[in-house]
Amino acid sequence: MALPRVARPAAEGGLGASQSQLQWIVDSYTIVFAGLLLTTGTIGDRFGRYRF
Repeated sequence: MALPRVARPAAEGGLGASQSQLQWIVDSYTIVFAGLLLTTGTIGDRFGRYRF
């Protein structure tokens, strides 16, 4: 939902991102989310869901 707004020119309130920059934004979000999901899952398995 935010990608069209990010792609708008700076004069219209956006950042003026190109298609390749938008792809990097989506990919980096996915990589960070996957890394945090794996990390917190491992911590939850080791220490238990209630203690964590």
